[in-house]
Amino acid sequence: MSTRTYQCTRCGETFTYNSDRDALYCPICGSTARYVGNTTSVNQNITTGKNKYYNVTFTDPSTKVKIGTATVPDGWQYGASIKSYNQSLMVKYLGICQVQKNDNSAVMFVKTGDNFLDVRNGINQNETHQDGEMNQYFNIPMLRLDSTENYINTIAPGYVQNAKLSGKAVSKLPSYYAENSKTFQKEMEKEVEEFASYFANNNDLTFEAGVPVTESKLVQYSYTQNKTKYVMLLGTDLGAYEFRLTSKSAANSNMVNLFTSLLTGRNSSANVGQYIHWGSKLIFGLITTEASYNSVAADFEKFVNTFKLDSSYKTNLKKLSTTGANRPQNQSTTSSNNSLSLTDILTGILNATSQGTSTNDSSNSTGFDWTQLFRDGTEQK
Repeated sequence: MSTRTYQCTRCGETFTYNSDRDALYCPICGSTARYVGNTTSVNQNITTGKNKYYNVTFTDPSTKVKIGTATVPDGWQYGASIKSYNQSLMVKYLGICQVQKNDNSAVMFVKTGDNFLDVRNGINQNETHQDGEMNQYFNIPMLRLDSTENYINTIAPGYVQNAKLSGKAVSKLPSYYAENSKTFQKEMEKEVEEFASYFANNNDLTFEAGVPVTESKLVQYSYTQNKTKYVMLLGTDLGAYEFRLTSKSAANSNMVNLFTSLLTGRNSSANVGQYIHWGSKLIFGLITTEASYNSVAADFEKFVNTFKLDSSYKTNLKKLSTTGANRPQNQSTTSSNNSLSLTDILTGILNATSQGTSTNDSSNSTGFDWTQLFRDGTEQK
């Protein structure tokens, strides 16, 4: 992948990215930016008005794994960390990127998200859904599928301490995945293929999955702490898909089951599993004083709009899982909503993993109830 120079078709700003695409989104105004040619002298400085922004790469210093890239304001400190976080068959690590204003009046962050399993009809007779418990067959915490907004409301209290959140407003998250829904869809389809591979070697099970559904939302909260008023923005890119597991040996006795149901009036479906695998792809957050909100809201929007996971991120995490080399030792335990507290995410990241500062580094939507897409008459347990 080469470094290319792009120019926005609306605001005219010029910037560089490590990309082979002919067009992408401008980190300043969000409009389409076109490829204008290569440059031998890469200038990561982006100037708009009186503010300067820099394209930075977030790298975990202990493992040297690149998490992602984003545009951040001039002078803000930034850092990144990878934590051991065994949450599913595919998720073994948690990536966190943080950007903090020098006067500590604002902090914004992004972390890789959560995975959940909604058990509608377990393939094993003793497999029942219990919110907050780990599913022993898939090693994924169980939680009923909910709307994106409700999911955000559920995890939001974990990011504040001893404060009551209020005054929420909901809008579309201005993220890369939200603006590139087809890319988000394709990545979800790849995850379905990866998940299905775990059943490929089981000769008695067949795996079928529906088309993934995606949605991105941002929620605004206000709260007071120590007589100071704060604003928190919390948003996520959420994806979900339904899958079914069927036992081939049970399929061979379908005729027997049919006669049984006709004679007894009961449908023997213990060997057919219906599940929904869902969760957040990325979780973005901004915490700032109310007095500073207007001056940093645009900075957060640029950060969200430009953040992209590094193309090598997943591959390098798989290498960590296989080799164990430089593996992070801090194992996070799961809780009822599997979110990390504000202290877990924000405390000590910059001190322990600081990469420096950004001065020297290269609409409202009410949405729809997407859970309706998975309701086919099966009652929740």
